[in-house]
Amino acid sequence: MIKLNHLAKYRLVLTVRSPVFIGSGLEVTKKEYYFDRRGKQVHILNLEKFIRLIVDKGLLDAYENFILRGAYNVYLDGFFRDHNVSRTEIEAVTDYKINSADALTPEHSLKGIKLFMRDSSRQPYIPGSSLKGALRTAILVKMLLDDNGQRERNAGSFLSAIRGLQTGSRNYAKQATEQAEENYINTLGLNRIRPADAVNSIMRGISVSDSLPVRDKDAMILCGKRDLSVSGLVKPLNVVRECLKPGVKVFFDLSLDSSIPSGIDLNYIKEAVRAFGTYYAGNFDRRFKKPADAVAENYRDALILGGGAGFFSKTFVYELLGKTEGLKFVSNYMKGQFPRHKHEKDLETGISPHRLKYTVYRNQSWHFGICGVEIF
Repeated sequence: MIKLNHLAKYRLVLTVRSPVFIGSGLEVTKKEYYFDRRGKQVHILNLEKFIRLIVDKGLLDAYENFILRGAYNVYLDGFFRDHNVSRTEIEAVTDYKINSADALTPEHSLKGIKLFMRDSSRQPYIPGSSLKGALRTAILVKMLLDDNGQRERNAGSFLSAIRGLQTGSRNYAKQATEQAEENYINTLGLNRIRPADAVNSIMRGISVSDSLPVRDKDAMILCGKRDLSVSGLVKPLNVVRECLKPGVKVFFDLSLDSSIPSGIDLNYIKEAVRAFGTYYAGNFDRRFKKPADAVAENYRDALILGGGAGFFSKTFVYELLGKTEGLKFVSNYMKGQFPRHKHEKDLETGISPHRLKYTVYRNQSWHFGICGVEIF
């Protein structure tokens, strides 16, 4: 820790316990990367260098025809082979490589890949906003679990605000959710005319840096996506993501400003992280029957981070409304948003949504996004 007047600066370390995906919004199709089937590595190409290579070798027309071909199993490795592009030339236009792990196999067709967040040097990192969002959820969960006086009133306000709204609307419950957050988070009272103004948020006293770049060239793997049902059935989905693999450590700076009267200090944050992991494990995770090959998840002092982590890890509806009313609300909400997914049956099942997001790595099933948290 470094102390400077009202600022205290800490090092926060995330230890990846299960594959983590922080999406950049970029995706490469199965015709835009080279899959080394023997080495089980995917080459993500530098587009500028790749096009220059194609032009220098006089293959521009051939490449255009390749792109336009609609055949299902036509891939870049076949194009390279057909036009005598050497391994040395492929390496020269490669930005970086990823271990294909269990997501791509030589005997199956390839898929598009959703790419991880990377800096200008093509090093993966986690934005501070992603971690701060997870901390915010944990803090809200702790506030709700600790609140014996206001929660019932706030829950009533939440339910009143959504009456008459269409569950299929994008704005369904948005206003009510924001109001509930304001009651716990936007409490500084600096802008009384607009309570939702960020200037009122106690989260202003918490600053989280972007992580240091993850420089380990073996830190990344490809992970497929699977839906796990309450009964333990697994449904593979046609999605592949670039993920941090279990065991990787990611480093951040966490700063707390004691001049902002938030009541949140280092101990409070640690307790919030602990409360979140315990609540998640006891109220959501245990409701699902795990595959026989599932890794035993460790939720002690943990946050759940990133894409694919699922609805439970990013909301506080159950903590606010309680199990019964929370189940009714979420079931109606999911039914409105995803009418074909049979969420009307969630009341019978006893949990909504009725899917957890899993992946396979080293022939074992893993929950997405679990990260251990240390702060010192």
